[in-house]
Amino acid sequence: VIVDCAPTAETVRLLALPSTIRTYLERVLPGHRRLARSIAPVLRRAASMPPAPSGVLEAVLELTDELGRLHDLLADPSVVDDLVYAMRDPAAEVRNNATRALALIAGLAQRRPELGIRVPFEPFIDLLNSLAWTDRNKASLALMQLTESRDPAMLAALKARAFDSIVDIAQWTNPGHAVPGVFMLARMAGISDADAFAMYERGEKEKIIEAARKRT
Repeated sequence: VIVDCAPTAETVRLLALPSTIRTYLERVLPGHRRLARSIAPVLRRAASMPPAPSGVLEAVLELTDELGRLHDLLADPSVVDDLVYAMRDPAAEVRNNATRALALIAGLAQRRPELGIRVPFEPFIDLLNSLAWTDRNKASLALMQLTESRDPAMLAALKARAFDSIVDIAQWTNPGHAVPGVFMLARMAGISDADAFAMYERGEKEKIIEAARKRT
């Protein structure tokens, strides 16, 4: 499954939708199909509700099952493994699509830890050192999102394995392309996102780079 969308918070919420809807449905309906069907008439009489149109309960239960299968697919470790493998494909387009999809799943895993999805950050770091611009661009966008947690292990790996590449990205002339590098460096340096943005707006990018370089 390739999700061809930008790795934004809105898309992450969209990916979380199956799990969210499924949770609400399971609160409203009993989990067992036969029990749900058998008590439906009793519940309608007790609540003085008009009878539901034929097939409504079955349709809701079927939707719950479909959402469950979609959730299981997104949370399947083999999907993550396949995308990690595809990020090393010789074809740039394959790497690009795999990186975008895995970035979305990684964002979902970060925001919904109860799903138990594990996405390694190392493949994204490796692409920062790629000769292909699309690899570096997509990986930097993904890592800007993932480093919001300021995980010390991730930041240490970024500095050890791709510091010069991140500095290069931060110096790109297009602000939309450069900002991910700036924020990664600021987080390495322990600078808040708000302060980093203000420094970037004042043209103090070099101060961020030096602060990140000196931070141990």
